[in-house]
Amino acid sequence: MPKKALILVADGHQDEEFIYPYHRLKEEGWLVDVFPGGKGKYGITAKPEGSTTLTAWDLPWDCVIVPGGWQSPEIIRQMPECLSIVKAMNTLNRCIAAICHGPQVLISAGIMTGVRATCYKGMKDDLVNAGAEWGEEPVIEYVNIVTAQHYRDCGLFMRTVLSSVERLREWPLLEAHAI
Repeated sequence: MPKKALILVADGHQDEEFIYPYHRLKEEGWLVDVFPGGKGKYGITAKPEGSTTLTAWDLPWDCVIVPGGWQSPEIIRQMPECLSIVKAMNTLNRCIAAICHGPQVLISAGIMTGVRATCYKGMKDDLVNAGAEWGEEPVIEYVNIVTAQHYRDCGLFMRTVLSSVERLREWPLLEAHAI
């Protein structure tokens, strides 16, 4: 059975942070759902794919990815169904990946306390105020959470996401952490 990912993306996303993970996952043979969709800062449209309602889904994903761009995560973090999915994925110890401003969604889901993470430098204080330990590295993997600073880090970000998913599939509950 192919692996499956959910990309949570809305209007104002950083185009590179959506399109690179989307095509990288497709290249690996993954099925990719996109919700709710929207137009990127530079015009790339992320069209909704998969179910049109998240409440009907039973969390079939191996990972959830949250691209940045300050506007898209701001929209996503106000959608209760998206926050519920992020919380549930964390409880199931599945890979949760966010780049740039994407960690704002993880903050709103309440899963960043005690987590070592990184983000776009302009939201470092938000991450720290949420109880996370901020790191300067371009990409940080902490248990089941992968974070990255900038779209220039997309290659390393996706290599880390793919290896994290494999590790978590082999040992799904070994490293589970409390919410």
